[in-house]
Amino acid sequence: MQRNLLGNTGSEVSALCLGTMTFGEQNSEVEAHAQLDRALAAGGPASLTGLVDLDAVRGEIRRKINKDSTSAIDRISDGFIDWLTQGIRSDGTDALDRLVTLEWVQERLLSKSTPSGGLLPAVSRALFDAPLDFSIRLGTPGAEPVFVRMRLGQLGWRVTALYY
Repeated sequence: MQRNLLGNTGSEVSALCLGTMTFGEQNSEVEAHAQLDRALAAGGPASLTGLVDLDAVRGEIRRKINKDSTSAIDRISDGFIDWLTQGIRSDGTDALDRLVTLEWVQERLLSKSTPSGGLLPAVSRALFDAPLDFSIRLGTPGAEPVFVRMRLGQLGWRVTALYY
């Protein structure tokens, strides 16, 4: 897939991506969820480029595992800790760049998506933490949840943290 530089930010994005600037303005919540579901199901990981800020997701995870830093990530599961530990043992400090990819984000979100209803039925909690920050808990009670944090920026709503 063709990739382009995003202005002078140094960030590279796919030429085609899922845009989220109009969520809540030009389309409804139901339409936004449907758009996300279609991108997850049909577009592959590259379709999430406009929705996921991988540098921010990796940064939050780095801050979480650095006990001296403050992170937006709350408690993490033993499975998440084991996954990170195994990656760090295998790849050292480069582990997050190899592990935290659009493919991983897609896999985590699809793990909570339902075939008939997409992600919306999996939402067990959704709330604004601050005017520009939104948290979502995906998963049924008793099951291991996936937590998604989103931030509103110049490019619209983007995933800035994802953990389980």
